[in-house]
Amino acid sequence: MRSFDMIERTPSVDDQQAFWDDWNRRWRTADIDEFMSRQREVALRWTSGNRVEQRILEVGCGVGWLSAAMSANGEVLGVDLSPASIELARQKYPEATFQCGDFMTLEIPGTFDCIVTADAIGHVEDHAAFTRRAAELLRVGGRLVIMTQNPFVWTRYSQLSPVGPGQIRNWPSLKALKSLLADHFRILEVSSICPAGDRGILRIANSRYVAGVLRRLIGRERATALYERMLVGRELTVVAIKLW
Repeated sequence: MRSFDMIERTPSVDDQQAFWDDWNRRWRTADIDEFMSRQREVALRWTSGNRVEQRILEVGCGVGWLSAAMSANGEVLGVDLSPASIELARQKYPEATFQCGDFMTLEIPGTFDCIVTADAIGHVEDHAAFTRRAAELLRVGGRLVIMTQNPFVWTRYSQLSPVGPGQIRNWPSLKALKSLLADHFRILEVSSICPAGDRGILRIANSRYVAGVLRRLIGRERATALYERMLVGRELTVVAIKLW
């Protein structure tokens, strides 16, 4: 069952590749913005100092900017469905290795100490198969870092765009993520990043009367951190350790 689905049919692989070729070209070839910077903070925190010479896999690496950042913490392989994005990643970031293909069927060598996925699980049909595949590729004791769109926020956010041709939009709820991870993982941390939303309860929470007063009382950084712990960031972050 899909958690958040606005498509009428499953796009073909060719259509999905075309969508992500275009999306990454338009949105991920410029400088790193504040949102991407926060994603990078999460990834680096959970891949830093885990093991000597650790192997890191990024699922849905796009043009490779996050894989390149994580290469400071180990040997990184980035995989993505988009051929144009992978070609750009190979040209721009030689410090990491990149493969193009479907994560579910791509031949990926060996096991990994950490798997990081940013905004990928919300664009596949079968969340259970995705998490099983991640478990297969992780060593026991390895970490899975999932960053994905927070449906609670995005369904209350006027900046939500319509589903594009070739795009799968299937955002898992936090409850669904916890259920998916229960078979093989123990969750270490649940949080969110980048508070947002301007409809419903979030219109009040993010108003100048509530958020503005809170920032003046405790400071912008502390107010942001509080909202993120309350899980009203536009991106959920779930970190889990593989048990068996």
